Amino acid sequence: MKNYREVVIGPYSAYQIAVKHGFEGTEEDWLKSVERDRLAAEAAAEKAKEYINADATLTISGAPADAKITGQKFDERYTKTEVDREFGNRYTKTEVDNKIASIVSDKTLSVEGGFADSKTVGDIIYPKVTVSTDAGSNLKFSCGDIIINTMVGDTGEAIVKLPRAGRWDIKATLDDDWLEKSINVELGKDYDVPMGYLTIEGVCWNYDNSSTACTRLTSANDPNNLVNIDITTEPSPAVGADGGSSPFDSYMPWRKMEEYNIVSGKIGPKFGEDGFTRSDADVVVFIPEFYYKIIDDATGKKRYFYVASKEKSGFEKHPGSGRYVGRYNTDSNSTSCTGKAPVVSITRATARNNAKNKGAGWYEYDYASWCAIGLLYIVEYADWDSQSKIGKGNTSSSAAISSGGTDSMIFHTGRASGTDGATAVQYRYIENPWGNVLDWVDGVNFSNNTVYVCTDPTKYADDISTGYTDAGTRTTSSGCISALGASTTATWAIYPLSAGGSATTYIPDYSWYSSGWTVMYVGGSWNYGSNAGLFCFFGYYGSSYTNVDVGARLLFVPPDESSSS
Repeated sequence: MKNYREVVIGPYSAYQIAVKHGFEGTEEDWLKSVERDRLAAEAAAEKAKEYINADATLTISGAPADAKITGQKFDERYTKTEVDREFGNRYTKTEVDNKIASIVSDKTLSVEGGFADSKTVGDIIYPKVTVSTDAGSNLKFSCGDIIINTMVGDTGEAIVKLPRAGRWDIKATLDDDWLEKSINVELGKDYDVPMGYLTIEGVCWNYDNSSTACTRLTSANDPNNLVNIDITTEPSPAVGADGGSSPFDSYMPWRKMEEYNIVSGKIGPKFGEDGFTRSDADVVVFIPEFYYKIIDDATGKKRYFYVASKEKSGFEKHPGSGRYVGRYNTDSNSTSCTGKAPVVSITRATARNNAKNKGAGWYEYDYASWCAIGLLYIVEYADWDSQSKIGKGNTSSSAAISSGGTDSMIFHTGRASGTDGATAVQYRYIENPWGNVLDWVDGVNFSNNTVYVCTDPTKYADDISTGYTDAGTRTTSSGCISALGASTTATWAIYPLSAGGSATTYIPDYSWYSSGWTVMYVGGSWNYGSNAGLFCFFGYYGSSYTNVDVGARLLFVPPDESSSS
């Protein structure tokens, strides 16, 4: 049984609203009553004008009321003779106002034998809200027990009269997109509410400052005037099954970072849908398509990171978006399932081939996807220290743990119950993006300090630059990252430019360097301690390297999209 009153508005009339608020009778009856009340109000107003020689607008208990309402009150309390005797020329306007305030104590006003309570008086001056958004959008207005539904026409605007003052929540929906806003309205006022589905969030990193924190950008403090969503609360990761919240859950692409099964090479059910399983099919996390812009202010030593939910001039589609990243570390059967020990001691080429052998669309986790996740994280959490913000991960123990350590968590981000440093973590359902075992990352090769990147998974190979792009040069030192490169050919690329930081400054994750052709793995393992983290960057060993703490993670790019990646 519904516990609210639903008012559905498409093409609507005042009569329909009156019925919703309790009027009984035909539309003709209603029109007659409106006309009767109008004439009565006019008559009362005329009497009021005769009673007092003052402004047509008076203040009653701090709220404006015109002469009609004033007339009603005098008509109820005094005859004309009594008013003349009571007021005459002996009172100033202020004294009259005070006298009126003293007699308006009840909420029922007499109008020529009828009555109108304070709500009816308020309804005369409904707040008018004009919502501007995409044509065809469904709008839902809600305030307490009142719900109003309407649709945006071809003009791109919908105008709604709200039957009550106060806070109203507005939700716009178009196909799979939705956006929510809240407004506080007052009687008698008009409101314009733009609700574009394009949302842009951003942060500013002052890399001249050693702090790990970034500044969250708003529409007021963004010098580039790009941000159009003001994030006013900070995300709060969960510990175990308790807590967890993020304002970014309302915005794309974060909102749709969800778990899916891949079944027979196709996108299967997602978490919560019938047939979804974490144990009998590959589990992946969708990275929705998004657009990015990175602006480097070398003079001011500031870098601006922006994420846009849709295409926008000056932004580029992130090459690591629109694909599916393994939720878990890959196991020995080359699957991403819960309750499995991670596969280790394999080369990157073996991880690549094992993934490809699963069928079309399967690849080893790649550099573009890693950079996409890093960008989404930094814009959401505005701090480079992922271990302090979310959890240390399994970084201070003696061995790797099996997958599924975060399965009991309800919220998508945080750490499992237990000792911080010996339990699993997850960011947006991706389990152990740091700690436990290192993940091989494909699509990037290093020749000494030159960073070569590729976004076409069909061309991934070791120790080559053919088919790859020279993204820039990385630092030739090892240490905690203190600066990032600013590529002009692959602006999305994240790589260390210097390594002079610490476990509590700049980007407090470790970076390793050696000369020659080298390959990359990321995140840190079970004994990395503070060296681990989302941005832990290991580009030290050659392509033949294996170790007991280096494993893999799967990537699925739908076959009809992989050729255009």
